[in-house]
Amino acid sequence: MSARRSTALIAAIVAVLSMVLAPAALASPNRPSGCPADPAFSFSGVRSSHIAGVAYSQGPPGHTLSIQLYAGIAVTATFTGSVSGGASVLVASADSQVSASLAVSLSASVTYGDSWTVPAGVHQGYLDAGATSDSMNWSKGSYNGACVWVISASGTLNSPYHLPAFWSWTS
Repeated sequence: MSARRSTALIAAIVAVLSMVLAPAALASPNRPSGCPADPAFSFSGVRSSHIAGVAYSQGPPGHTLSIQLYAGIAVTATFTGSVSGGASVLVASADSQVSASLAVSLSASVTYGDSWTVPAGVHQGYLDAGATSDSMNWSKGSYNGACVWVISASGTLNSPYHLPAFWSWTS
């Protein structure tokens, strides 16, 4: 068989195979079957935090600071990055993935208060009130054909889960 006939035969086989196999290739997903399913979001670096509900109180050593969360005050989740659906979508996804009872917003149904005396030997004391929260990093993406996670958006989320919370610090 001549080289010219071999080339023509190979071209014909490739053309027939592409017509037979192309529809099957188009019907299969970009991701090989061994890749994990694409999650809506991925969360990492979960750590305990706070979200202030009121302005903090401050004073010098020996001073007793007082603070109140009044009935009706709301503490709301905060996030960075751009997400269709906003904080609600992130909180719902994080709630199920990090096994927490996170909320978009918590409201005080009664008035809560606390006081604290600034210890000696510090420059200044601070007392704050709001909600205990979980702060975390989030990302949205998908797995490519090589089963590698490709990030398309990311940011941070700080979502409340308990109100009231009081905390103090010094400088």
